[in-house]
Amino acid sequence: MITNQLYSVGGIVLFAMGLFALFACSHLLRKILAVNVMATGIFLILVAAAYKPMGSGEVDPVPHAMVLTGIVVSVSVTALALILACRVQETSNVMILEKKETVSYMPLGLFLAKIRLGLQKKYLAPGGSPKKRCKHKKIWG
Repeated sequence: MITNQLYSVGGIVLFAMGLFALFACSHLLRKILAVNVMATGIFLILVAAAYKPMGSGEVDPVPHAMVLTGIVVSVSVTALALILACRVQETSNVMILEKKETVSYMPLGLFLAKIRLGLQKKYLAPGGSPKKRCKHKKIWG
């Protein structure tokens, strides 16, 4: 039982460390490594969940298969992320993501009002009636 708890606590600690590094670091390579550490923590938690002491019955192979599949997916996603990070460095010559000081967003209500005003200008005549899109009286034969 102590082994199960040790793996669970280790997985939670690894996941927390990776999550902290993901938000704290601005370098792309460190962010990729942080995601890998988080994935390792999840794998440990899954192994701990699948643990059964000897002689307690049949072993469930599904969590172990999920961990193996997760490792394969993690390796391929890491390779893709490293390729994209290299592409970012080649195009912009920057590997550190800068934090913007001020970000101004348009409120959702104002955005929707502008869309509605634009649609009204496009599809309504000056009197408020819908514009006729076709010059012919009959569209369908």
